[in-house]
Amino acid sequence: MSTWLSQGVVVLLTGLTAAGALYYLVGALATCRWRQRRPPVPPPNPPPISVLKPLCGAEPGALESFATFCRQEYPCFELLFGAADPADPALAVVSELRRRFPHVPIRIVVTAGQPGANPKAANLAGLAPHARHAVLLISDSDVRVAPDHLLQVAASLAEPNAGVVTSPYRGEGATGAIAALEALGIGAEFLPGAVLAAELGIPAAFGASLAFRRELLERIGGFTGLATFLADDFELARAAGALGLRTVWTSRPVACVVPDEGWERSLGRRLRWMRTSRLCCPSGYAGYFLTLGTLWGLLLVIAAGFAPWAVALLVLQQVVRLTAAAYLLRALDNTRLLRWLWLLPAGDLLSSGLWLAGWTGNSVVWRGVRYRIHRDGRLTRITRETGSGGAEPAPAPLPRR
Repeated sequence: MSTWLSQGVVVLLTGLTAAGALYYLVGALATCRWRQRRPPVPPPNPPPISVLKPLCGAEPGALESFATFCRQEYPCFELLFGAADPADPALAVVSELRRRFPHVPIRIVVTAGQPGANPKAANLAGLAPHARHAVLLISDSDVRVAPDHLLQVAASLAEPNAGVVTSPYRGEGATGAIAALEALGIGAEFLPGAVLAAELGIPAAFGASLAFRRELLERIGGFTGLATFLADDFELARAAGALGLRTVWTSRPVACVVPDEGWERSLGRRLRWMRTSRLCCPSGYAGYFLTLGTLWGLLLVIAAGFAPWAVALLVLQQVVRLTAAAYLLRALDNTRLLRWLWLLPAGDLLSSGLWLAGWTGNSVVWRGVRYRIHRDGRLTRITRETGSGGAEPAPAPLPRR
């Protein structure tokens, strides 16, 4: 490599390393500013809410996760649990939940036969007609919430022009290094990026907790229309925005239990998130390279021949990274994850590899089933759950709303 070219590479990597450190600071400050936002005052007569929980297998700690929704300090709500398979093991957990909380209206719905490649949205399409109330809240089965969560949701939904209310999430419950890496990626990487994207006007909604009025769902064609997309939560927020309605965040994150399921499942799940992000917001995904400060700093040290100044810049960048991450975890009430903070540099490098992998291929594995992702975000199942193989035909185009 010629001298001028090698010097150019060093200059470029120096700039990227510095940009990465700056991004860590800006992301942490933006996230903490969101957390410090004063929550709106709940309405005097909050509307009844139907909480829809799509199930597919029993998640670790499912009973305690479900129980947090039973402990809500809210005047009127119901819980609906849906599973496509009547023998789903998660339904036994729901039966125990009903025994422990007899005062909470809890119903089970078998949702088999609903159309759509997205199994979660298809499940919700079967659940929604059974909901009694005009406000619906969908939440993943691994989510835990504070006792005032429904009050927060009702207060945010009462804001002017609010169409969708969502809650960012943090990862908790990690018992090993693999799960800790995933939880760190959520709290110190994904969440600040989502906060900054929202400040730039990119609609961000999270399936961990997503509330809206039934009227909105009917206007956009129901869950059946969303069941052809990979990112049904993003599509819902985008459809609401097309109708002139805002997506509002609550001021407190919910918690998602991160299971320690081994490398294969963890990496497959994170790769699916990366490819989903690429499809939802290609420009934002392309700009993600500016956040890979740890990778650029390491490459800078190598390109500079381990020069002392390059090593010092990498050390400074890591100090900024770890300090910002610790600040974030405390702001998110996720201090238990601080004991795994030493894994963050390895997690950053892993995320860099996943980002590169996110550019290649057009398939994801979800709940043991492989899907092909089309350019508009729609799904086609490649391998059937029964193992019969073969690809299903692509769904007919639907009008974009």
